[in-house]
Amino acid sequence: MERKAVLDTNIYISAFLFGGIPLKLIEYAIQGKFILIVSQPILEEFKEKLVEKFNYSLEEAKKAAEVIIENALLVKISGTLKGISIDPDDNLVMDTSKISDAQYIVTGDHHLLDIKEYKGIKIIKAAEFLNLLEKI
Repeated sequence: MERKAVLDTNIYISAFLFGGIPLKLIEYAIQGKFILIVSQPILEEFKEKLVEKFNYSLEEAKKAAEVIIENALLVKISGTLKGISIDPDDNLVMDTSKISDAQYIVTGDHHLLDIKEYKGIKIIKAAEFLNLLEKI
């Protein structure tokens, strides 16, 4: 069974701005070491944060999102999952993982990390997921 993972927006931001382990995870997705799952709300939050917090132009943000779309399985979510995390954006990540039957949510967000697991989906840090992938 192939591993499926949803990367939280903060992982994409780190990958595109700072590189390191988050970028390595995207490279591994491109190489087919796992199936990267994403939904439109995650992409929208990613683009919004790039523009609002990191002074990307809208065009640059769209290009960054296209890199993700080209290397991920885009799923449609209901957006009705609520109350799992105190951050509504986290619920979108949870919804994306639930609908896609992902085994992992990869995040640096302590609200999600504190949950540890949701309906059999492990919530882990980028370094932990990288270690799992490198054991293959």
